[in-house]
Amino acid sequence: MRWCLLVWMGCGAPEEPTENDGPRNTTPTLPIPDLSGVDLDASFQEAMSRVLDVHARRAWDGHRSSLAESDGACPDVYLGPLDELNIDEGTTWSDLCETADGQSYEGHLNWTTWMAANGDAATAIGRSTDASRSLTGDALVREPFVYTRFGLDGSVEDSLSLLEAKGGFTSWTWTSQVDATLMGTAVFDEADPFPEGWRADLYMAAHGGDYESLELRGNLYLYQQRIQGHFDSIDVDIAMIEPSATSPDDCALEPKGRFSLRDSEAVWYDLIFMPRYAEEVGGDAYPNDPLSVCDGCGTLYVRGVEQGTVCPDFGVWFGGAIEPPGVDEFVLLLQDLH
Repeated sequence: MRWCLLVWMGCGAPEEPTENDGPRNTTPTLPIPDLSGVDLDASFQEAMSRVLDVHARRAWDGHRSSLAESDGACPDVYLGPLDELNIDEGTTWSDLCETADGQSYEGHLNWTTWMAANGDAATAIGRSTDASRSLTGDALVREPFVYTRFGLDGSVEDSLSLLEAKGGFTSWTWTSQVDATLMGTAVFDEADPFPEGWRADLYMAAHGGDYESLELRGNLYLYQQRIQGHFDSIDVDIAMIEPSATSPDDCALEPKGRFSLRDSEAVWYDLIFMPRYAEEVGGDAYPNDPLSVCDGCGTLYVRGVEQGTVCPDFGVWFGGAIEPPGVDEFVLLLQDLH
């Protein structure tokens, strides 16, 4: 689903997507932006790198850090159900208060954690560990002088499945779903690519250890920072496996799906790769050959009009670019927060 956050900031309404990963179904008579000053290769390259940093771990680490700075009296913390907020499990802080050193907590956040493990990592069968956590609410933590320390409105959750076996074998799968606005100095600093934060509805599934693969689906809106000074949003539906793990029938050079950027004038730049879903093409290739050729490039469409090809380096997604949380990060005890 396309969306535009903060209409009062002047965002234009994006065009509706098509039913598949093909070019957006828009009116071709609309003017095409002047692309002469836009480095599209660098723009897509940067976007592909930055989107890996949009995950539930970001919010969880900021939450842990900001709550650890509380003084034990502010905010109030509740265990279990909280009827007034329709919460039936987990742990919740809910308050409007200020600590002795001037840090304020406003709103509420509820979190849950779960973990189970069995087996022996020194055996061939190995040890399997499964963990999950969630964080939901609408809260602001402010430092003195009204700096936002941590802000989250929405929900995030992630899960980790880890297998460790004899000989150092490791296989893991980490999934993350973010549907939230995230901001604050506990999450972002001046060195961060997007220090003002973002709004995202993004699903990620990454696999590593024995082989690497990545799936991304959803969208991201940047508050103030711009990709290459030009693009404020990303919309993606991509799946790719590292070249060494592909089968003979798979394309090792490029992903399947679509990676799109939106400029400040609300114009989408759709980079279309090989079809991701078989039903999209009905067993037949796309009508234009570049879309169905495994060449490491995507065909660029702007307002439904083909603009040539862009060939990003997909290696930014592999080679250890994604590091899953450690199992211990899924454990959050109240005594750790003060």
